[in-house]
Amino acid sequence: MIYGSVAMGAAVAALGWLREPWQLFTALAVMGTGWACLSLTAITSAILPWFPERSAPAITLALTGASVGACSSCPGWWRSARAAGSRR
Repeated sequence: MIYGSVAMGAAVAALGWLREPWQLFTALAVMGTGWACLSLTAITSAILPWFPERSAPAITLALTGASVGACSSCPGWWRSARAAGSRR
């Protein structure tokens, strides 16, 4: 969890300093590893009390939804970088 926190913090802080598209992809890759380290613990802790008997399907659906949400936000990050003045 420490790596996840540091990776997410560093990636979010780096978003304000991006100048090239490759920097965006690098920051998002670091953010993705941070997300992977942090999301499992948070989602599992939130879901388990609500579904004690059927925890496996509930956690599977929740983690799949979180992953799909993270992947679908990448085009939005790209548009934000372009709107903020990225050269490419």
